[in-house]
Amino acid sequence: MTELVRLDAEREDQFTALYRSDFDRVLALVYALSGSRVAAEEIVQEAFTAAHREWARIAGYRDPGAWVRAVAMNHARSRVRRRAAEARALVRLRAR
Repeated sequence: MTELVRLDAEREDQFTALYRSDFDRVLALVYALSGSRVAAEEIVQEAFTAAHREWARIAGYRDPGAWVRAVAMNHARSRVRRRAAEARALVRLRAR
């Protein structure tokens, strides 16, 4: 189980502001990459959870939202690659 880090009130407010301002934008980006609304929502939640866990470090970045977008895009790409590999494996199994 992943334990969320407790943030002080000011940092929690900063994180909440980022979440509210960027969630829809990151969701649209990941949806475009994944093609699945459900998968996109899951990936974006994972990215924001990672951001919350690392907030003490990334809060000082010039654009913490860029970090969230990069994490979300990496998760989406990994999922697409995994799905493609699974599809190729199924095709090979059917051929046997």
